[in-house]
Amino acid sequence: LRSLLRFAPNTAGALMDPQVFTLFEDISVKEALRLIRRQPRFVSHHIPVLDRKHGFAGVIKYVRELMLASADASISSVMHSGAGHLSPTSNREAISVHPGWSLFNELAVVDDNGLFLGVINYKTVRQLEIAAQESAHAGAAFDTGKALGELYWIGMSAFFKGATSVVKSEKGS
Repeated sequence: LRSLLRFAPNTAGALMDPQVFTLFEDISVKEALRLIRRQPRFVSHHIPVLDRKHGFAGVIKYVRELMLASADASISSVMHSGAGHLSPTSNREAISVHPGWSLFNELAVVDDNGLFLGVINYKTVRQLEIAAQESAHAGAAFDTGKALGELYWIGMSAFFKGATSVVKSEKGS
């Protein structure tokens, strides 16, 4: 929780999940599968791969890739090293237009030193976009209501002004 609170609201750092199942790039596929079997509920769509200094190295796109790889192969030979990532200070707009979403359902959040902080998933991004649209619609509805109220009072003012002038002219006749 502390790692999330240090970032401004609606930034990748505040929206990320910092508790993610990861693998080190120098372990074997056999060891990776053993770790996955031991904690399957923590494994999501993609598995971030880190170096031993906890720097972001890449991602295993699908567990299937591990199952098809040679047991003696290293994770670094199976991972996608060109996986996109986000800065923890990326704002909502930068997050939603990131080109990595076309290839991945989750993107790594990586600080300026290359350290892996967590992941943000596309579902979270979509929820932000929906909330922003609803907020914009609510604002537009309020503005419309306000404008209609002003028109009503302008019309009523003109009506009363006309009615009082008719009453004055009838008294004067």
